[in-house]
Amino acid sequence: MPDMKEMTTLTVRGEPDTLPFTWGQRWWWNEFPPESPDRRRGNMIFSLDFPSGMSLTGALEALADIVGRFDTLRTRYELTGRSVPVQVVERQARIPVYLYTAEKDSPILPESIDESMRTHNFDLHGHPPVCLAIGLGSEGEPVRLHVFLDHIVTDLAGAVHLKRYFRSVISGEGTSPGPIHQPADQVALESSEARRRRNEKAMEHWRSELKAPAPDAWLSHVAAARSGSALNFSKVSLDSPFLGAALPIVAERHQVSVAHVLCHLAALTFEGFAGIPPHFNMIVSTRRSQVERSALGMYSRSIPITLKTRGRTVGECIRDAARTMMRGQLFAACDPTDFDAVCRESGWPDRAMIGVSLNDGYSATINPSAQPATRRGDLESLLKLSNFEYPHFQVHQNGRALKIDSGKGPAGVFRLSLEVDARLFSASAAEKALSEFEERVLMYLKKSR
Repeated sequence: MPDMKEMTTLTVRGEPDTLPFTWGQRWWWNEFPPESPDRRRGNMIFSLDFPSGMSLTGALEALADIVGRFDTLRTRYELTGRSVPVQVVERQARIPVYLYTAEKDSPILPESIDESMRTHNFDLHGHPPVCLAIGLGSEGEPVRLHVFLDHIVTDLAGAVHLKRYFRSVISGEGTSPGPIHQPADQVALESSEARRRRNEKAMEHWRSELKAPAPDAWLSHVAAARSGSALNFSKVSLDSPFLGAALPIVAERHQVSVAHVLCHLAALTFEGFAGIPPHFNMIVSTRRSQVERSALGMYSRSIPITLKTRGRTVGECIRDAARTMMRGQLFAACDPTDFDAVCRESGWPDRAMIGVSLNDGYSATINPSAQPATRRGDLESLLKLSNFEYPHFQVHQNGRALKIDSGKGPAGVFRLSLEVDARLFSASAAEKALSEFEERVLMYLKKSR
């Protein structure tokens, strides 16, 4: 195991700018206040290799240049003496950089740093929400870079863009020309008349969506199960080559995306647990314009999804999921204060809604398509390669009663995880639910032949 060597800092100088919160910042801030332990679950982490021949001095200069270009990486937040928080873009920022000795064939991050940063609660009031770690070779040369960000800095799509930017700069390839979309640009955009009108339309949409009565019986059931009980959560993960090959085929046959099929399957899974109504929370992206797609910042929202799963054909259900999800994504870019007010007016709980959530990280990172060679293959044989795991994870306070996460596994593998409140559901029930994902998709393929 490599040892921690020392720590240094990057320093960027200049006068600070004070700006109001953007919608995404306020959304994240309200749901996960900086003093909340839950924020630690939201750290974004990525790593990449340094090119051979680069010196530590050169690496630090390249990193300082990147931090200097992105205002979001030098932003802290002030609340003292103010009714609402503001963001302060520091022109003089000190970014911590951990240095450690990397093993020759395995430049991994020491557990002492890795664990502390994965659960680190960034001091957003007084420091930038980013720190770095560099693995050094035997001659003191930089081998590997690890970047740790508080989730308020970016969502998954932004982190993918930032990783590409880091790689381009430290490899000497250069970066694409043109200005970077900064926090001040986003504040100006959200203050425009066009965004005000869009926000009004969004509120009309959510008032209509939340006309259905809140699932009071379910909420009461959750509250009763958790009352006086110790925190207890379980997590089951499935690595499925079958889903990796089959989901794009199902999506193509119904002329939707893999994300839409996943949304439909999640609704069936949630409904399969006794007593859960067909309402759940879904994480969607609001990156609609080109500048927003390559910007840093929180552009993801947690929105309510209501789907009808009974009395319809599979095709009708999947297309309904696509329409509902796309409209939700269209109107998710709204002022969170107004959204909260609509929830209260409609008798619904806050953004946590009913404590049932889908987070699709798979579609955010890849764009899978069905290949002719895959169609001719024996998809059923891939079911034998599915692998279940029960990974250790930390839940601070009360997390979602049910939470599905999808993600990118090894090549061709669809990774699916289900977190459950063990006071409500057993781990064996969670594993059965993940198995039913595969069973349903197999059934859809057979019916489509």
